[in-house]
Amino acid sequence: MNEQAVGGGRAALRAVLLVVASLGLVWAAGCGGGAPALSGHELKPSRLPAPELVSLGVKTASGAPVGIYVTWTRTAVPGVQGYYLYRDTQSIPPPPPDQTLDPALRANGGNIVAQPGSGTYVTFNDVFSLLVGQTYYYRVTVVDSLGQESYPSNEQSWTVHGQHVSSFSPATVYWGDELTLGGDTFGPYTPATDSVLFKAHLGGQFASTVQSWSETEIKVTVPVGATTGRVSVVINGTIAQTDEDVVVANAYVGELDPPVGFVNQQLLILGQNFGPGRGTSTVYIGALNVSGAVLAWSDTVIAIRVPTNVAKGKVVVTVAGHSSNGLEFAPRAEILGSYPPSAEVKEHLELTGRFFGADQGQVLIDGNPLNVLWWSDTAVLAYILGGIGSHTISVRTAAGITSNDINLAIVPPLTVFIGGLAPGTVYRPSAPPTVEVTAPDDATEVRLLIDGQVAATDTTLPFDGFELPVGSLVNGFHQVWLEAYRRTVKASSTRIAVTVISLEGDVNSDGVVDDLDVAELATHIGARRGEADYRPWYDTDGDGVITEADLALVGYNYGNQLPGA
Repeated sequence: MNEQAVGGGRAALRAVLLVVASLGLVWAAGCGGGAPALSGHELKPSRLPAPELVSLGVKTASGAPVGIYVTWTRTAVPGVQGYYLYRDTQSIPPPPPDQTLDPALRANGGNIVAQPGSGTYVTFNDVFSLLVGQTYYYRVTVVDSLGQESYPSNEQSWTVHGQHVSSFSPATVYWGDELTLGGDTFGPYTPATDSVLFKAHLGGQFASTVQSWSETEIKVTVPVGATTGRVSVVINGTIAQTDEDVVVANAYVGELDPPVGFVNQQLLILGQNFGPGRGTSTVYIGALNVSGAVLAWSDTVIAIRVPTNVAKGKVVVTVAGHSSNGLEFAPRAEILGSYPPSAEVKEHLELTGRFFGADQGQVLIDGNPLNVLWWSDTAVLAYILGGIGSHTISVRTAAGITSNDINLAIVPPLTVFIGGLAPGTVYRPSAPPTVEVTAPDDATEVRLLIDGQVAATDTTLPFDGFELPVGSLVNGFHQVWLEAYRRTVKASSTRIAVTVISLEGDVNSDGVVDDLDVAELATHIGARRGEADYRPWYDTDGDGVITEADLALVGYNYGNQLPGA
């Protein structure tokens, strides 16, 4: 070879090296010192074998999908710089044999995924703002030292979903049991945002206590009050449910009818899972076993008769050894008797009954409170106020429970009238007058009073047994009236002044005819009827003037006396 030829060959070689160097600068500029960035479809693929996409999966943070991890086979040949990962929301068709895929579809911000130093597979976490429900398609190429790509790999796709519950065990649970949920994409547990919810009987959901939590399995404690239904796994606002209902077998008490009721009356317990019959199941109200008071039993309704020894407490049904929730039943305050059935204002009203409570409540008349004088669980005493007529009485306990109603008649004030006596008339033992009484039928006692002393008492209607006891009264003027009683209420009649001559000659009215009467009569000689010193029993002959002649009757009756004088 001549020198010219050699020189020409060297020139050609320098030209080739310049081209190669130029390509190296482009590669370095495009990849920051790594493999060169390709400019587009016009570059021909390298002869490196295409990698194989092996698997796809979702990458999560607290269960929420944040990306997709992609695994492919590592191309273990010299000169491999890395890989381009392609992603699209529709299928990525392979390019013609002499072209590459659209660079706009490259993941990782368009950058090469570097070749790892060893291993059979390459796994890359493709983190981006993915959409739940969207399907993403992937292919991968290997890039050689010149920045040329291999033919693309096979295509794989992944439809993004959030957490997924695929199984649960056991199928039937009771409150307090452990339930295991299987699935995927649960991620790490964050108590502030993650929970497992059970359906509640009254609507809504109950949060359970988490025992353990992993990417594929969650264990929780079934909460009290949960009912049969889908169980939800909530992760940062996203929800996944079991495909079927989790059966919660506990008996459940949903309603009491009535929740406050009288003893010896029927109580309905409404709910679920009571079973077709009582069998060995039990019903408690508080600590009292009332199973023996059951009247009827079905899967949804239990009827019992409330026993007399019941106390306030929660109704709990136990079936197959598992207790239900409890709803509170309270025995209703009940008035069993009252005294009196009718009364006037200011009388005392006594009510007897049960479940009034130890703490003082109220006695109501037509809904308005009366003044309570005394209170116990079985009896109360109140001071009656109100207008004349029929009224409704009830008791309201300190706990706010209102009793049954009873009727009370408020009657006019007690009155009594006296008759049969005429003022100024002189009454003698030979003709004692009958005292007439006018009193209401609900009066309980009438008394005859003479000069403030009780002379007779009658407790039987029509109070017609009174007679003025003239023979036991000393001569003189006497005040006579009646007192009537209606339990604690007293009424008095008008007073009538009567004149009694029970012992002729007893001038000084000491019940004995003796020398004292002679002396007393002497001081009134000459007094005439109508004058201040005149006394009818002084005028023994009844002529209207007191004279010495009246002494004759004193002498005639000398020594006589009234019984007991």
